[in-house]
Amino acid sequence: NEYKSYLRMYEGDSIDNDPVVHEVDVYIKHALGKLILAQYPLRPTYKAYQNTARKNLKMKPIKNEMEVEMHMSTGASTPERVQKLAVKQKPLIKPNTAAGLLKGHNLYLTPLESIVKLTPSFQHIDDQAAEDAKLNEKVDSGVQEIKAVTRRFSSQTAKVETPEKKEMWTPCDYREPEHPYSAGQKRSIIGKGSTDGVKGAELSKTEYLLRLLPEEADVVYVAPPLPSTVTGFGELRKLPPPKQVETILRNAKVISYKEISQFLPSIPTEQVLTALQEHAYLVQGHWVVNSKVIYPEGSKSSLTGVPAEVMQRHRDFIMWAFFRHPTIKRENLMKIMKIPPEEVVEILQQVSVLKAYNGWTFKKEYDPEFDYNHQSIMISEKRKWDQLYDALHVSLHLKNHKQNELLRFRVELETSCSVNPLISEEKATEIITRLNLMESIDATSLADMTIVIQEHIREASCRRDDVITLMSQFVPYDQCSLLLHEMTEEMGLLVCGVIDKDGSTVPVICFKEPGCTSDKFRPTLLQLFSSNYKVSKAMMKEAIQKELDCSFTHKDYQTLTGNMCTNAGKATSWILKLNDIPDIVRL
Repeated sequence: NEYKSYLRMYEGDSIDNDPVVHEVDVYIKHALGKLILAQYPLRPTYKAYQNTARKNLKMKPIKNEMEVEMHMSTGASTPERVQKLAVKQKPLIKPNTAAGLLKGHNLYLTPLESIVKLTPSFQHIDDQAAEDAKLNEKVDSGVQEIKAVTRRFSSQTAKVETPEKKEMWTPCDYREPEHPYSAGQKRSIIGKGSTDGVKGAELSKTEYLLRLLPEEADVVYVAPPLPSTVTGFGELRKLPPPKQVETILRNAKVISYKEISQFLPSIPTEQVLTALQEHAYLVQGHWVVNSKVIYPEGSKSSLTGVPAEVMQRHRDFIMWAFFRHPTIKRENLMKIMKIPPEEVVEILQQVSVLKAYNGWTFKKEYDPEFDYNHQSIMISEKRKWDQLYDALHVSLHLKNHKQNELLRFRVELETSCSVNPLISEEKATEIITRLNLMESIDATSLADMTIVIQEHIREASCRRDDVITLMSQFVPYDQCSLLLHEMTEEMGLLVCGVIDKDGSTVPVICFKEPGCTSDKFRPTLLQLFSSNYKVSKAMMKEAIQKELDCSFTHKDYQTLTGNMCTNAGKATSWILKLNDIPDIVRL
């Protein structure tokens, strides 16, 4: 090794530019334990504090604070009149230093825990000034001056107090240097023999350097244990495939199918998808851990102790709300929730982020890739959500919250929310046979496709080209236009050309009767938009009166514009609402 070569060179070097003039034996003693050195930087050595009448000492070991209080004579004629002088330390210094005692040819070193620099404190003067000010206020009988007062309120969130802030003063005993106890402590520094010390001056040069540069040894690094809530990848791979998926979901809370597939590349796709449907919900194209995984049966919330069954129901409703709305407002939730507000906030923080003036937004943007690549699972999850909502409707008494914004779509659009196919498999088979699409799609897939179209159009409208792109995930693109034409009547669709912002005509599609109270007004409104980009309330009322010869109430107006229109910047000016279907690569 290089350092051994250096040793041979050093041993053969006869030149010594720094000769040793005196040698002492060095002993390191630990008899006193934690030793603190107190210094008085503002006090001369010839005016020590030993002659004071009495000293009181107290400490805060965790916060590293020391205070010495002593009585000092003020020069008054009566000895009883004394003042207290409090001596407080500045911030402690913790260098690698030691206190040494040289006795003969032996040097005894005791490591220092810290060095305390004590300086005078004049708190007694400030206290006296405060008392004088209070006395003057009582004596003063004049009119008090009116002053503006700024009142500050503390935050509702309590700050976590650290042990340092809670620490109380610990009284300590003080002994004079001449006290027998002090003398005994000094003697313990020297002790007898050197059995507990390290004698460093008896080593040869070679041994000394070997002590400084020991030979390399094989070091075995042991990874620190992980917290109980975290599973390492090594341990994760030892679990069964479903348990691996559940563990990742429990820790991630929200994860995409692509991300979890990258974590578990060795597990077959079918097993991953089966485990995801068992332990998670499909929300906005991503997988969210199931409430039963977060709150197991028989457990309680660690935050407020609410039973798991209650927490499951309320978390399920929040997940359903995010399934329907990427952004929700907490005040709408709190009108339905029956759990403490802090529990609601904790659930929201797991799956969403708070955006100013907007509300709680789902953590991840809608990702259409999974929905389009796994249509059958997407449809199955939508059915699962409908079944879950039916159960929550009873357990959370949602019938009492029909005006809540979170439930508006469900209450007004019960028919549209149904995930039943819009055409039967028999009719689908007839269409497939007539168009000679037997090699492209089967009857079940065609029926499922109508559910996907229904889900994206809902109560509003979509561009016809977007619907064609959506259908191309099921059948070849060049056959979509003819297939849509054949299914228009069976699905109850309206196809109409409307005026775009630039004045061009754009073909759009909507449902004739999605199940709203304003269904009968929809064709008339579309006819208005076929010749106008913006439509006013007066125009709607006039056209409906002319075409249908019926009343058009304010409630009808609100329902119709809420479902089919977007405000154009003025209170009574509207443009047609067009739901966007994400543009994806055709399979």
